[in-house]
Amino acid sequence: PTQRHSLLLRVTRNCAWNQCTFCPLYADQQFSLRSVEDLVRDVDAVAACVRSIAEEAGDPPADELAMKAARRWVRSDQCRHVFLQDADALAMPPADLQQILTHVKKVFPSVEEVTSYARAHTVNRISDEDLRMLREAGLSALHVGLESGCDEVLRQVRKGVTHEAHVAAGQKVKRAGLELSVYVMPGLGGVPLSAAHAEATAAALSEMAPDVIRLRSLTIPPGTPLAKAVACGAFRPLTEEQKAEELLALLDALDDGLDAMLK
Repeated sequence: PTQRHSLLLRVTRNCAWNQCTFCPLYADQQFSLRSVEDLVRDVDAVAACVRSIAEEAGDPPADELAMKAARRWVRSDQCRHVFLQDADALAMPPADLQQILTHVKKVFPSVEEVTSYARAHTVNRISDEDLRMLREAGLSALHVGLESGCDEVLRQVRKGVTHEAHVAAGQKVKRAGLELSVYVMPGLGGVPLSAAHAEATAAALSEMAPDVIRLRSLTIPPGTPLAKAVACGAFRPLTEEQKAEELLALLDALDDGLDAMLK
């Protein structure tokens, strides 16, 4: 939702991890990388449509999807923001992603910000030098799904990353000069781990020092492994009141020096 007005450029397909128990988004979908050549063609197709709109040409380009994206982008964003999809665009080799970023900035000089989701595990595999290279090529910000700083919660929901790895990734993003936006999921520990979830998540956030903290309270979509755990009694979800209490505990435990926007 935060990127709904951006030009959405699908760099990767689906999610390379795709094991989190609370997420149904990429269920049964295979992960793959798109080629630089395909992405350059996508960017050029949208650029042709943007020019056609600006010139009010009588015969618009034949690519209907590109024209639809261009019209929405021009109307709602004035061609200022680009979001790299899907779940982890940084899974693309840094040199390839650099080519894409450079081409986007060349073709669309009006672009002010290029943003992407990124798994902490992926960030930690990239060198500091390559992250700085991507920032210099035009990458502005990364959105990282922390969800929880509690290792036991992370293990139970099969996040595939530890507290320590999340902190290391967040600090690496900041060293590269990129804006860091972190997602937190109140309620993810259920009743037994609520206090530990709040305390450890506050500790991770204080160490990561993100620019933005995005709170996304736990919902349990039908058919997910987490929904099945609720049905058999293995996971006891918090009430809305308990979630609010947990969130207050988390906020109270944040470092006083943390300067982050809450969304």
